[in-house]
Amino acid sequence: MIYTELVQSEQKFDELRPLWNKLLGKSGSGSIFLTWEWLFTWWCHYQQKRNLFVILFWAGRELVGIAPFMQEEEIRGGIKVQTLRFIGSDGPACSEFLSLIVAPGYELEVYHRLLEFLKKYSPPWDRVVLNPLSLEDSKVHHLYRTVSQSYLAELERTFMCPYVKLPSDWSQFLSRLSRNFRQQVRSSLRKFEGQTGIKYLPDAQNTFPIPKLVNALSKLNGLRMEQKGIDSTLKVTSFRRFLSDVLDQFQARDWLSCSLIHREQEILAIILNFRYAKKIWYYQAGFLPEYAFLRPGTLLFAWTIRDAIEKGFLEYDFLRGEEHYKYRWGSTNRTAITLQLYNRKVLPYVICYFRKARTWVRRSLK
Repeated sequence: MIYTELVQSEQKFDELRPLWNKLLGKSGSGSIFLTWEWLFTWWCHYQQKRNLFVILFWAGRELVGIAPFMQEEEIRGGIKVQTLRFIGSDGPACSEFLSLIVAPGYELEVYHRLLEFLKKYSPPWDRVVLNPLSLEDSKVHHLYRTVSQSYLAELERTFMCPYVKLPSDWSQFLSRLSRNFRQQVRSSLRKFEGQTGIKYLPDAQNTFPIPKLVNALSKLNGLRMEQKGIDSTLKVTSFRRFLSDVLDQFQARDWLSCSLIHREQEILAIILNFRYAKKIWYYQAGFLPEYAFLRPGTLLFAWTIRDAIEKGFLEYDFLRGEEHYKYRWGSTNRTAITLQLYNRKVLPYVICYFRKARTWVRRSLK
């Protein structure tokens, strides 16, 4: 028999750390953005006027499920709407592939208990927005079929996340690339070897303090985005604080991988990756425009992927965004989707059908 517990205090959320990550490791979800370190740090920085709404599912004394929700009041058309969504699902932090965390074999029981909990909870909610989910996650489809029996539910594709399956050999990986790009990678590596005074430093987090790396990333990413006419999220002071805090957490768990190109103490280019569950997760990068002739982006990706292959990682995930350079590395797409539930009341139905009508109009105009 599974019973539920609602966590709404930050202290209790803090105390869940060991149980949380133990369950995540068993669940097969495998997203670094579902770790306690990421979500708790996100909550500490971005909770604003939201309320914690973490639902725990227990089988006796064993934690078998977590619904990492938060509750917020939104204003839509002048009307207050009570919404449940994943912690970490908005803001500049860009959490990817969030989900319910469930022990294998308990999926259906947890989904049914979640429905029972939502039906009985008072005051009632108007909608539940779960994103970004992975279309490849079979648990999402089980959840959708289960909740559709009780609520108006819909799935919507939201964005694409390119990723590369890594072979066991660097030469084999290169052979998958287009001929022109493969030659460019090899040429860039040879050209760098002939540079004087410019060096590559892997695992720079073991050499430089985290604040220095975040500041360098902010500066170099900002310069790169400025060239493209885009505002860098790293310009925002609150985001840099969040990033510094979460990188400290990741560094302590050996989940952080930050590499750079430097001349003495000057950082010329930098790439920030996470490593978790046999995957490398690309997060941000940047370089000084005057060193573009070295192709620093190509170099940093090449070194990162080669190192990942040598260490036995299985995948390099570029995360959201269909930028051209990601596909040059042989990427295929993983689809991110949104699952929305609407309570069986007049207001949620109006919200749902208004949103559908607006989407239809936009597509028709295109």
